[in-house]
Amino acid sequence: MTIPDEPQCPDVVAHVFGWFWHLSQRRSKGMETGAIPYAEIDAWIRLTGTKVLDAEVEMITTMDDVFMETLASEQETSRANK
Repeated sequence: MTIPDEPQCPDVVAHVFGWFWHLSQRRSKGMETGAIPYAEIDAWIRLTGTKVLDAEVEMITTMDDVFMETLASEQETSRANK
C-alpha cells in the first residue's frame, strides 16, 4: 500500500496525524500487516516523553482502524483482479 501525502486537517490536531504516521511506519509487517498495538503506542509515549491525551490515543487508534480497513479492502480488490 502506498502511503498518501498527509491529508489536510485542522492545525489543532495536525500533530496527532504526525504521530500516527510515525507509529504507522513501525507497525509489524510479516505475512500480514498488523495494527499498531497499544503497547507500541505506550512505549513510544514513554520513550519520547510526549504528552498525549487519552482522546489523542483514541484518535490514533481510530485512524489505525480506518487504515487497516482500507488496506484489507485494497488487498481484497487486488486478489479479485488477479
